[in-house]
Amino acid sequence: MNDGVKKRAEIEGKDNSSEDKGNYKIVRIGDMVYNSMRMWQGANGISPYDGIVSPAYTVLKASAPLCDKYIGYLFKNSELINKFRKNSQGLTSDTWNLKYPQISTIKVSLPSLPEQEKIAAFLSLVDARIEKQRQLVEALKKYKRGLLSAIFERKLEFSSSTWHSVALSECCNGFDNLRKPISSELREKGTIPYYGANGIQDYVKNYIFDGEYILLAEDGGHFDDFTNSSIAQYITGKSWVNNHAHILQAKPGYNNKYIYYTLVHKDIRKYINGTSRAKLNQEDMWQIKIITPDISTQNKIARFMTAIDEKISQEEYNLFQFYKIKYGLLQQMFI
Repeated sequence: MNDGVKKRAEIEGKDNSSEDKGNYKIVRIGDMVYNSMRMWQGANGISPYDGIVSPAYTVLKASAPLCDKYIGYLFKNSELINKFRKNSQGLTSDTWNLKYPQISTIKVSLPSLPEQEKIAAFLSLVDARIEKQRQLVEALKKYKRGLLSAIFERKLEFSSSTWHSVALSECCNGFDNLRKPISSELREKGTIPYYGANGIQDYVKNYIFDGEYILLAEDGGHFDDFTNSSIAQYITGKSWVNNHAHILQAKPGYNNKYIYYTLVHKDIRKYINGTSRAKLNQEDMWQIKIITPDISTQNKIARFMTAIDEKISQEEYNLFQFYKIKYGLLQQMFI
């Protein structure tokens, strides 16, 4: 719901046609639908469909001519969401509930219908630009995955160098003995990234590593979705790493960045243990095989792929800036 109203099949990917829907609510195109339990987080949207929704949702229908897109943007305004939070009932945030009698008391200022339509049309253009940028970022990530596949399947040659298969134990040193988890309540806030299995979890005051390292998820990694999601991270500078990621560094004769690229989208499921929570034990990790050319070719591949990553980072930054612009516009237009 934070992304708007979507068909259930698009979210869950399964057929729910046999489910009893006797107490579901009718919703029409242009109706505002919100999640009563999560409205204070902005879980709402204008329905683009005629259909039905779960009783967990409240359906609001306009009692006077309104621009539904304008209302959709209005309901995403942080000041209004804060009012939703204040009018929600419940002892803790996970039990807060915003029912219709409470939301009906909230006052909003509405410009004329033509003005609503102008504002909605402008913000729709901003959304279209954001979507175009998002698609560019996704296309670049897909291009990167294709390049990595071509390189390691030997379909894209960088030299005539002979490639060898080596275990991680042969090409990397490990530093798992130095990692240390800190519970969230004990973390002293700062600017040093605190890493877990899948990225930065927080920022802390102190560090235990300073340099270039490869982090390979130990548990909670995206092992089954390795094609689309990263199972490894490349980190530089000062950092703190918890016990959900293995910490590796290339031995002499191997390029750190190159080894990262061999692992980031690698299928390592045969090395994974556990049923309820997949885990890569250290002993099994050292057995993982990668292919490596000579160090000169490793350096070329690392530089080439780093340039791709830098392009992706730049376009992700641009996307973030577009979101900031939209947020600023929402705040200014609905004051």
